[in-house]
Amino acid sequence: MQSNNVVALLLTGDIMLGGEFLDFKERQNVDYEYPFRPIKSLFEEADIIFGNLECTLSREGIARRDKTMVLYAPPKSVSALKYLGFNAVSLGNNHINDYGPQGLERTMEILKENNMLFFGAGRNLGEANQELIVSKSNVKAAFLGYTTDERHVKSVIATSNSAGAVFYDFSRIASDIDRVGNSADIICISLHWGYESYHYPSYEQVNLAHQIVDAGAHVVVGHHPHVIQGFERYKHGIIFYSLGNFFFPDFYHKNGIRRTWPKESNESIVARCQIKDRKIDEVSIFPCLRRNDYSLAILEDESRQRVISEVTKLSKDIKSDNYKTFWIDYKRHKQQEDTYKFFQYLRSLGLKGAARKFSFGNVVYTLLVLARYIAVKFGWRTL
Repeated sequence: MQSNNVVALLLTGDIMLGGEFLDFKERQNVDYEYPFRPIKSLFEEADIIFGNLECTLSREGIARRDKTMVLYAPPKSVSALKYLGFNAVSLGNNHINDYGPQGLERTMEILKENNMLFFGAGRNLGEANQELIVSKSNVKAAFLGYTTDERHVKSVIATSNSAGAVFYDFSRIASDIDRVGNSADIICISLHWGYESYHYPSYEQVNLAHQIVDAGAHVVVGHHPHVIQGFERYKHGIIFYSLGNFFFPDFYHKNGIRRTWPKESNESIVARCQIKDRKIDEVSIFPCLRRNDYSLAILEDESRQRVISEVTKLSKDIKSDNYKTFWIDYKRHKQQEDTYKFFQYLRSLGLKGAARKFSFGNVVYTLLVLARYIAVKFGWRTL
């Protein structure tokens, strides 16, 4: 904890308190707090703690039919968030509506029953767009959350009479920043955006983040890629493009296929921002690892230095003068690599295995990928 007018803000990435951890929890007879005990001391030193809750806490609604995976954690899992002291939880993501409006509404009720502060989603646009103000040591921090319904994210966007999250239109964000500016000392913008498994934000994301800081935000924190991306000090603000998976166990798709994260998705960054005299003062990053026994650890020595070196490179690349060209080349190579891996996976399954594992939606997606692969192979288009 800090003295008056000096506040420690702790930022974490994606949080999903269900999946295969639930089976482990029952087998080993551990509680929901178990994974987080090794890192508790770091959180005790913070005043404001942010995270992105990327699952519902209720299955009372109807599971989304347009998704191959739906994410859920039992209501009692909230005890883990309370244990670490989270007091600014974003619901503005692509899984908070996995069990429809009823699931979202019940999740919000559960959080309220547990005195958990949240923002970024609601029963309608007005509620979803409501800022959260957290006051500590005479400092008021405002939180606003946004996401997108683009194909690579597919969030449910709220309307005046339907539940969901808030679209990340810059004109809306700028208007919201202007609206809360007189009631907050620090403005934090949460963005659920980007491409899964990509280590770099798009050129458009970088531009949007800069615009948001120019409009008056102090902190921009991104999530959704499920891997660590770079960060940058921009003017008076700090931008974290993706902090990775803070706690996100493997899980199963609707069709029974297990989603196993690569090693890099079990690493994340916990970022600490010291707020002094209503400005972002010092910034520290703590590389974090989810181990095989589901416990979290702050990395040290060589492992810590390795992650910091990787983040330093990622951050340096983002600041390059020709980042637009860099991004185009990176995206092209990443799509080629992902397409190759996908077809290798199909080959390993065989025709019958693929037929058993893939739904109609998966088949349509596979055909689209195949068409793209052929087009690139014969030079009809670039990825």
